[in-house]
Amino acid sequence: MGTWNVNREGSETMAVERSPEKPYSFVPLPERAARGPCAGHHLFAPGTETGSLECRLVLLRPVQVAAGLLDLIRGPRGEEQMAALPAGVLRAGRRVYVLPGSSLKGALRSLAEAVSWSCVGVVSNRVRGHIPEELRRCTRLEQLCPACRLFGTSGAGRQSYMGSVHVTDAELPAEGRVVVVRTPLLWVPARGGRLPGLYLQGRRVRGRKFYYHGRVAAGPDVRVVLPEGESLPAAVYFDNLSPGLLGVLLAAMGLHPAHGFPIQLGGGKPVGMGSLEVRPVAAVLRGAVAAGGRLGAGERRLTGGELRRWVAERCRAAEEEELLYREGLERLAAILAPRGLETRPMPSGPY
Repeated sequence: MGTWNVNREGSETMAVERSPEKPYSFVPLPERAARGPCAGHHLFAPGTETGSLECRLVLLRPVQVAAGLLDLIRGPRGEEQMAALPAGVLRAGRRVYVLPGSSLKGALRSLAEAVSWSCVGVVSNRVRGHIPEELRRCTRLEQLCPACRLFGTSGAGRQSYMGSVHVTDAELPAEGRVVVVRTPLLWVPARGGRLPGLYLQGRRVRGRKFYYHGRVAAGPDVRVVLPEGESLPAAVYFDNLSPGLLGVLLAAMGLHPAHGFPIQLGGGKPVGMGSLEVRPVAAVLRGAVAAGGRLGAGERRLTGGELRRWVAERCRAAEEEELLYREGLERLAAILAPRGLETRPMPSGPY
């Protein structure tokens, strides 16, 4: 990257500009995947937990999950520009903007893969040859890694699994409003046919890529977003999870007591968008159907100190069951450290 200057004799020289620091880093891949059988959905499996985690999603930066629709919007000086609309649903004839549960679930899966002994499930053809054989995607129900047991996998024949985690849409409150921000233009990374050397360590991929948190960079690209500071209610439902698998899920949500972090969601992450914090409100645990009829044996609701102890115990169980990849968790927590929100300027140009 550089600019051309003309010297006193009229010949051209190139003034080389130093590229800004990359706004991302890598979480190293584990050496293996800890594979085991899935619990299924046909009964309450002994030694597992079923219920939900109620939480608030606090937006630390503007978040954009687009709906796939474009429309003209009016700028501050009355000018009209085309922009992508945020995802939304209809409620009583009124459009309500949401963070889709599917988007949050996808983000949590990426994080869960990074903090556990999990496979590399979705890769392009040019990446597949650089993934160790031990980490190829799970294909058999009796041999699923932690992330596939949590979030599911698609295989041949009857080897597909729906997973045990389900996430609701998080709705913007009725009094909330979307806003317009302007960020730098972004392009598809590594657009060439081959994988760039920066992504490789020898012949093996360097790891899973995550963007830092940072200050939002300004630019000409118009985005309609959910604004910083909003707090949206959401719920994560889980079925038949062992304490260790619950610990992997909670660590992926940034709730590990020793290695917590805000997560990221949606577009614009390279320029500082998408940062949010998951704040647990309550865990609701449900008992076995055999003990209490069709609706189970009632509910046990955990809040406050009891909720914090439950989270800590499940994260500890993830280590005891050898499901939590400690090096990956520590590295991810360092990349997503909240101090970057105020201290790290994100690039406003090519990097």
